[in-house]
Amino acid sequence: MIAQSKQARAAEREARRAEKTQRVRIARRHEQGEWPLDATTLDKAELEPGDVRMPLPPEPPPLIDYRAVAESAGRYEPEADRNLVIARWHERERERAKVAALRGPVWTASLVDERLTLALEVELRTTGRLGPRQFGSTMPTPRRDLADLVGAAENGSLRHLLSKMLRYKVSYSGEDIRRANEAITWVAEYLADERDREVPLFVNAGAMWRAARYRVQRACYDYGIEPSRYYRKRKLGLERIVNGLIEDRRAPI
Repeated sequence: MIAQSKQARAAEREARRAEKTQRVRIARRHEQGEWPLDATTLDKAELEPGDVRMPLPPEPPPLIDYRAVAESAGRYEPEADRNLVIARWHERERERAKVAALRGPVWTASLVDERLTLALEVELRTTGRLGPRQFGSTMPTPRRDLADLVGAAENGSLRHLLSKMLRYKVSYSGEDIRRANEAITWVAEYLADERDREVPLFVNAGAMWRAARYRVQRACYDYGIEPSRYYRKRKLGLERIVNGLIEDRRAPI
């Protein structure tokens, strides 16, 4: 009888331990981290950086700061806005990271992928958007002053307005144009003899989706493509391009 009670208590402890482990695993699935987790292994999911949600723009200053500036006799200085300074600093950091990703001592699949994405991005943004032209407006764009910002803060639309004000038109340097013109022909040069026609197709499609900021998972779902097949064949195509560049003795400059 005593042995049965000990076994029952041991089984109960084991059940509580297993339940606690499952509760911890379930809680980890609902934690908001910097990178999505795999639901099975709870490790970092194998996703492209462009597929991960970008951080929201910083919170605007409190309304009392805008009222103080509006009621003062001094001139409004945009540089004094601490959130704008922080946003510009993060913007410069993203630009530095993007430039660093385009450079490297040797050719790698990630470096080739970045060069192809840059080529398609320059092609899209310099030739205009794909598709027919739409109707536009000839009305002049209104110039927003501090009173407009105060009104936007009062009705709750300042956050959206701030994110629109932080956008800017991208301009490419001569080095970017040279790299884009060089990389735009890699698929035709090194994957022309590929028997599997999906390999060059996925290489070009992946660069196009990344340049257009289109989610890869969504694109694969729309076109009826298995994501695993897409990633496997695209990786094969990028490796073929890397081998071709190395054989041609072309330096990653």
